[in-house]
Amino acid sequence: MLAMTVIASACSAASDGGTVSVDATTGMTPTPTPTLVSPAATETATATAIPIDAVDDSLRHSLPISDYEGDLVVTDSRLLDGVHLRLRGNLHVAPSGSLTMQDAVLEIDATHAAEFNGLIEGAVILERTDIVAEQPTTWDIRGDGSITLNDVRKVGTQPWPWMSFGEHSTATVHDSEFDATIFGEAKIQVNRSPSMYMELVFEPGAQADAVLGPDVSSLRLPGPDDDGVAFALDVRDSVARGWGVTTWSGADVTLRGAHNVVSTISIGGPVDNAIVELDGLDNVFYVDRTWEIAGSRLRLIDTQVYEWSVNVYNANAATVRDSFLADLAFSGQQGRLAVQRSRVFYVRAREEVEITLADSIIEGDVVAEGQGRVVLRNTAVRGGLFERDEGRIQVIAD
Repeated sequence: MLAMTVIASACSAASDGGTVSVDATTGMTPTPTPTLVSPAATETATATAIPIDAVDDSLRHSLPISDYEGDLVVTDSRLLDGVHLRLRGNLHVAPSGSLTMQDAVLEIDATHAAEFNGLIEGAVILERTDIVAEQPTTWDIRGDGSITLNDVRKVGTQPWPWMSFGEHSTATVHDSEFDATIFGEAKIQVNRSPSMYMELVFEPGAQADAVLGPDVSSLRLPGPDDDGVAFALDVRDSVARGWGVTTWSGADVTLRGAHNVVSTISIGGPVDNAIVELDGLDNVFYVDRTWEIAGSRLRLIDTQVYEWSVNVYNANAATVRDSFLADLAFSGQQGRLAVQRSRVFYVRAREEVEITLADSIIEGDVVAEGQGRVVLRNTAVRGGLFERDEGRIQVIAD
């Protein structure tokens, strides 16, 4: 999602202090709780709401629970073998750090959307490990950070943590459930995933034409005729619950034969001070439909859209009406977004973003952080309202 600053640190919600306590069985030394700082140019990840078709919700490992309160910062090599780690804080693996979990359980114990996140600049290796996370959580993998998954399962129906791979980061995935975004020069290899969801981010200048189906025997992107796509994706013998495509201003994307697509329109990059209006972005099957929006072109052929999302950056503004939307959580800078008569998964305003919703329904939480502002007019919220930093939420009932 991106040759510009488009997402604040995944750990921007880090606490200012607090008690760090951890059971001795983890073998980990308590770490102070600093405010985490992301790289200067990080990118957007669209955490979709498409659930996992869970077959077995039970944990494979019955282990004593070790609680860790506060941000977990790893700067050296740590091995957690046979541990159920319940983390109530952000995860930061520094460039010098390596975190390995084997025959373990990783539980991210958040109470609301985007409360705890992750910044992975080193290495994370999970083997025969179950992940438990019920709230929207994003791990940003940046720099030369890497993720290795072998026989990893997400317990329950939620796809968290969502993993966002940018810059020169890498992932190697075997026999594991996997939900991720790829952009920049990231490289991802997936083998025999029983349930995966990949979001492909096409940046300004990209030209791509992709055929994306549910049963993937072999897929390599970019294709031979694509241009301006720097990431590399190699998927073998895997099952895709769906696909995401993010089309930035200045990109030209055609998607064919895809199902359960979350289509994200990102208005920014080379475009500034634009005013965009979008109507009727619905969860329907598109036989052949083309949109030209703020310098981008998106064509969907024989494609089923599950949800839409709109991100606004720079000093651009967008109005969306009568639409079926995923998260509205990754707009940046001074973007302005107005939503009317729509259904939304969850909302987060950060940086100096302002999001106004009228006569709409929000299925999850509403979060305002940084200097972000959310205005809710005659809008039902089924989750909670959370203000952090200087963020503010205003509720108006006419």
